[in-house]
Amino acid sequence: MTNQKAKSFFTFLIFSCFFTSCIAVKYHDYATISTETAVNTIQNLKTDTLLVVVPTFQQKEILLKSISKKRGAKRKQNKLRLLNLYAERQIQQLALIKSFLDNYTFSAILFIPDSLVNNFEAGLEGYYFVNESAQIDSSIHFANRKPIKLIQQFDQEWQIKIGTQMIPNPFPNYYVYRNGLYGFLGDETYEKMYQRVASVFQKRFEQFYLNPDRRIYL
Repeated sequence: MTNQKAKSFFTFLIFSCFFTSCIAVKYHDYATISTETAVNTIQNLKTDTLLVVVPTFQQKEILLKSISKKRGAKRKQNKLRLLNLYAERQIQQLALIKSFLDNYTFSAILFIPDSLVNNFEAGLEGYYFVNESAQIDSSIHFANRKPIKLIQQFDQEWQIKIGTQMIPNPFPNYYVYRNGLYGFLGDETYEKMYQRVASVFQKRFEQFYLNPDRRIYL
């Protein structure tokens, strides 16, 4: 391969990484199509509250707690892994909360740990919401459990659902985040990722609210 070809190939890789370093707004092929329902949902959301699900890594925590109690050569190492998990969780939670508070204004928002979503949806009594410090706050109340609108992350995919039901198209209900070049260079942070996520939800909801008939891509 000549130097020119090698340079062109390298440039192509960089641009490929760059163009996948974004949030793609898509529509689920398996979601029903109901413009009327989608429009009603966005109008209700404007005056209602969006629940943003905060990651807790509960299953991983339970596992590490269990194995860190066992005697053996790796006991100290597992305890350290548990402490690292706590630190990582704190960083992610605070970054997520701050990013949505700073960048999302379309509707009111509340933050709920993923470990409490099922109990909340089931109508069980308890305290469910966290404050800006990611701590459960008994002073925060929200009674409108039906329908429950929430954003939750599934790996690189972010979804907004009402309970377990996917909101019909063309509601902007499906976002894929790829850190591409940022991850390749090791420059990605939770703050940057969540800021982009919060901003695209804000922009997409606002545009759909103003003109549901216009199909917008970000």
